[in-house]
Amino acid sequence: DPAALLGQKADAMVESTRAMNGGRLRVIADYEPLRRHPCLYDEARGWPREWFDQTFLEAAIWGTEDAWRGLGTEGACELYSFPLFTPAFCALFAEEIDSFHASGLPARRPNSMNNYGVVVTEIGMEPMIDRLQREFLQPVARAMFPGAGSHFDQHHSFVVRYKAGEDLGLDMHTDN
Repeated sequence: DPAALLGQKADAMVESTRAMNGGRLRVIADYEPLRRHPCLYDEARGWPREWFDQTFLEAAIWGTEDAWRGLGTEGACELYSFPLFTPAFCALFAEEIDSFHASGLPARRPNSMNNYGVVVTEIGMEPMIDRLQREFLQPVARAMFPGAGSHFDQHHSFVVRYKAGEDLGLDMHTDN
């Protein structure tokens, strides 16, 4: 019971959360007719294979721990990088983000360090990102990080723009 834990602050917190979510839903609704690439929001269609890098797709088809482990390179202890998307998909995605920025709709910033970014789940992409996480990223995590990586329960998916006159880089920080 939030009221038992927070006392009178609970009502204010609930109302603040309600208002924030209402704003998020308004932005999603207002942007829907302006979407440049509706396929990026089509949860029923899902993630077409042609959006993925061929090396990643091959590992996904095999689906074995060895295939996933062979996919990436370990840059530091338990820090891996691997190809995921094609350049064509990246261009499509970047065009959509630029289209959102051009719409003039408000964007909640992804963190306290970046002023020029957007939380993609707050422009309507949450169902697609959920599906990406569940169908493609979770199997990689299970193979690379047994135990800790066996289950994702959420994500904070965002894009940050770095550009002269805007944010230029990211200082040392930690993420949750």
